[in-house]
Amino acid sequence: MSLPITINRSVLHASCKLVDQKSVLTERYHQTPLKITKTFREPESDALMLYMMDVSPGLMEGDQYELRIKQEEQTHLVLTNQSFTKIHPALMNGASVNAKFELGKGARLEYMPEPTIPYKDSIFQGRNQFYLSEDASLIFVEITTPGRTHRDEKFQFTKCATTTEIYMEGQLVACDSFCLIPQRHPHALIGVLEHYTHQAMMWIFSPQAKDELLQIIRLELEACDQTKLLAAASLASRGGIVVRMLGSTVWELQQLTQRLWNLSRSRLWQLSPCNLRK
Repeated sequence: MSLPITINRSVLHASCKLVDQKSVLTERYHQTPLKITKTFREPESDALMLYMMDVSPGLMEGDQYELRIKQEEQTHLVLTNQSFTKIHPALMNGASVNAKFELGKGARLEYMPEPTIPYKDSIFQGRNQFYLSEDASLIFVEITTPGRTHRDEKFQFTKCATTTEIYMEGQLVACDSFCLIPQRHPHALIGVLEHYTHQAMMWIFSPQAKDELLQIIRLELEACDQTKLLAAASLASRGGIVVRMLGSTVWELQQLTQRLWNLSRSRLWQLSPCNLRK
């Protein structure tokens, strides 16, 4: 007789607003194993830097994480996590992460989480929802690996699926859904992943995210070694740019997304590169 699977729900909620013209964390709540660490402040922009931690070995069977981040008007938040998101083997339904972000008028969010590693036999479902008010800005990067490559576990997970939705003033303006079941989907075919193993998505939404920035990003992508990286960028509706990238190693995609992040910060807000301390 099979044992019942325990559902383990953990939440992390945080709210940010301006106090004396500085973005500060005014509300915070987290349940083990999720945790909010001590906040920092970026010297040049005065943005609030928030690190999320998972003090467990990673997402286990039955884990359901809920992230809720709310920013009031004109706040600026740089958000990341401590380390790679590790998805452990599943017994039945696997693990999930549901994240919701609300950006007030003129708020800025730069969300740069570490890559996701789906272990052998793991099942993962992720969902990211961003709600942008008038003149709000978002930079979001998501990197997914094929597994623990140093253990030759490429594409040995059961299922890895993520959905990203972006709303501007209540209207859905961008949506991307990725689902890979390696035993069912022929991912190595031409027009799918081909010989690439890692993938990344970058979302840039801002009133200033227009054709000029798109052309600069495309020039950066053209300079990449096409045998190792394949990437393309296009305009989305209502002031947005979407970049999709394929690669063969996680560090190459990390370096590329870091360069694109730096370019975007400079062009959108005249800011120098952000130094995430880890």
